[in-house]
Parts: sequence; C-alpha cells; structure tokens
Amino acid sequence: PQGVTVVIGQPINFKCRASHTRGVLQEDVDACHALYFKALADMFEKHKARAGYPNHELVMLDSMNEFVQLTNRPPHVRKED
Repeated sequence: PQGVTVVIGQPINFKCRASHTRGVLQEDVDACHALYFKALADMFEKHKARAGYPNHELVMLDSMNEFVQLTNRPPHVRKED
C-alpha cells in the first residue's frame, strides 16, 4: 500500500460578471478554468518532490478524447449496478 499526499492551496478569487439576465459569459468560464488549472499545476510543481515524484511531469487533458489519443486506449468506465 502507498500513502496519499493531499495538498490544499490558497483560495482562488474568481471574478465573474454573471447576472440574472444574461447568465455567465463563456470568457469568464474560460478565465476561471485557466486560473484553476494554473493553480493545480503550480501546486503539483511545488509539492511533487515531497510527495515522492520529483521527476514526474503533470499532464492535464481537456477531454477524454485527448486521453484516448495520448494513451491509445479507452478510458476505464465504471458501470453502475
């Protein structure tokens, strides 16, 4: 068995200009997405050595299609009973 290292980062201040009349703009969603994934990547780089993975590279995919293309295998899908 291996342990699990959990890292909790600083809160991210998302600025969203949503309103009840027009909803959320896609550019706001894209900006929040970029901030979130940048924070994840920064945390990974900062803590990977302490977690036992000093030489690992983080790969983030935007879709399951990218996973299949990268690995040349279908994703594991858990079927509900």
